Amino acid sequence: MSRQVRTRAEENPSSVTRAPKRAVCPRGARELLECSLEPSFLLELPTGAILCANRLACEVLRLPCDRLRELRFDQLVPPMAVVDIRQALEDLATGSPDHHTITTTIGAGDEPPTPAEIHLSSFQWGKNHFAVAMIRDMSRVLAAESALRASQEHFHHLLEFTTDGASSLLVGSDGCFELEWITERFSKVLGYPIEKLSTFDSWMDILHPDDRQKVLNQLKKLLAGSVVHVELRLITTAGETRWIDCISHPSVAPETGQVFRVINVLHDITERKRAAVELQQSREFLERLVNAIDDPIFVKDEQHRWILLNDSCVRMMGHPRHELIGKSDYDLFPPEQADVFWDKDTYVLETGRTDTNEEQISWSGGLHTIATKKSLLVDPSGNKRYIVGIIRDITDRVQMEKVVRMHRDHLEELVKQRTVELERQHAQLREAHEELQHLYRMKDEFTAIISHELRTPLVTGLGYLEMLLADRLGYISPQARDKMGVARRNLKRLAGLIDDLLTFYRMTRNSDAYHPALAPLDLAGLYTECMEDYLVRNERPASSVSIEVTEGTPLVLADEEMIRRVVANLLDNVARHAGAHAHARLRATPVGLSKVQVEVIDNGTGMSLDMHRAAFDPFVSSSKLGRGAGLGLAIVKYIINAHNSEVTIDSPGNQGTRITFTLPAVR
Repeated sequence: MSRQVRTRAEENPSSVTRAPKRAVCPRGARELLECSLEPSFLLELPTGAILCANRLACEVLRLPCDRLRELRFDQLVPPMAVVDIRQALEDLATGSPDHHTITTTIGAGDEPPTPAEIHLSSFQWGKNHFAVAMIRDMSRVLAAESALRASQEHFHHLLEFTTDGASSLLVGSDGCFELEWITERFSKVLGYPIEKLSTFDSWMDILHPDDRQKVLNQLKKLLAGSVVHVELRLITTAGETRWIDCISHPSVAPETGQVFRVINVLHDITERKRAAVELQQSREFLERLVNAIDDPIFVKDEQHRWILLNDSCVRMMGHPRHELIGKSDYDLFPPEQADVFWDKDTYVLETGRTDTNEEQISWSGGLHTIATKKSLLVDPSGNKRYIVGIIRDITDRVQMEKVVRMHRDHLEELVKQRTVELERQHAQLREAHEELQHLYRMKDEFTAIISHELRTPLVTGLGYLEMLLADRLGYISPQARDKMGVARRNLKRLAGLIDDLLTFYRMTRNSDAYHPALAPLDLAGLYTECMEDYLVRNERPASSVSIEVTEGTPLVLADEEMIRRVVANLLDNVARHAGAHAHARLRATPVGLSKVQVEVIDNGTGMSLDMHRAAFDPFVSSSKLGRGAGLGLAIVKYIINAHNSEVTIDSPGNQGTRITFTLPAVR
């Protein structure tokens, strides 16, 4: 059974992109790679696609060469090294530089990755650019470095128990010194070869000028047989000043009583001196920092005595610092206040918990409210404990909070009063709303009843008039025929009004019944039918209407009866309001590939600005003769909106009126 192998890229699919078509591997490339003593790959530039790999590379990654050729080289390294690999491949592709070295790990599948040093270099074969990646296994190198570091750490531990240096000086009968030997380590500390330190004068040359007289004075004691302990400064070859702690032990010849040899034990205490200086500077900085804080800060010992106070705390106490250090709360405050402070300190010392408390304190001749935060501080040895306190004067804040609470209470009372008033007004509005809804229902019922009650006798009356005018009930005189014609026209106009009322009522109260049934519609044919009906219905000459349909206008997707009603209403609107001699134009124009624009245009008297704004509102009419219920345009707007379109009106005053909407084209 073959082993399932996953690359790092397969474990993180979001980082994998499909590689483009790879270049052809140069002939003989695999044989050249097999000659390498390191795991090697041939890569395509700049993609990093693996074209071939030698046997050592396959063994390191535990993958066959065919499997490796399916991968990119950046899929063999961890995510943190992917950017470096890709950047290196891009650099190699441009030839600047022509090689890269990257230290990372390399591996595939579930095996632990191998620490590696990757050497990338580029070359050109024909028109294609390639890169050779050689992998140096760093496991042994890292193991050796680790062993070396362990050995060095062990050696450093041993050095902690040795001196930094030692030397032996021979003393001549004339009192001159000659170097007998010196440890090599101390020679390295100073940077001078041992030969440079072989004479007394050479030591005086590297001695700091300010310490020379001190050393000469100590030499007198040394020659007298006394052990000398001195701190001095030596100048290194780099010009650096090193502090040296030197203990000199004289050896006295028994027969002469004179010193013949001096053994010096030398310790480099430069870092200790620097640390002492830095510690002093840190202390001074900390003192300045603490004193720069506006809030009073203090530190107490376990006996509740002040051992540190910043300047703000000293000013708050109203006493000089030297009079406060070593004192307790009972030395400054009334007993009842000191008892509270003492109990809080005891709580912090016994529990180790931070205590935050608001307290009253007599300060600067008045009573102040302070917020005190006390915490426990234990020294590194764990033997000493301290109380660190931070004080903030919150007297002004407390006073402000009182004012805020007073205003808040007043505001809450006002809100309560206003809420009661709003609830009363809301109840009144609710009653008015219910009454208004009742009136609307009564209006709808009234409209429906009146419309139906009027329509029934109206249809009967029109029927008899039609029969009379058609001579079906006998002969009628010309004078009676004229009168009956007038009556028929008025009854038809009344029938139109009733139809508008019923249509508007059904549209606003039963929208489902007026959902458009969409089907392909020829606007040119519809225009012709509407024009003929208009001319007969309004007794207008044929020249009063024209049809303009742009060639190539497609069919539209619409409800034929609804659009017929829209065009009829717009033409009737022209007959009623545009004037007796107004001319109407029915226009259809394609808009792009998906819509057709429908326009009804007249050259009548136009409409006023107020009428223009309310033209589509129900029961609004611009007729000076009072004809019509003002529902024609409202019905138009409702039908066009049901077709997911908008109707617009343009009437610039005394220049006619243009009503426009669009319908979807049949593709």
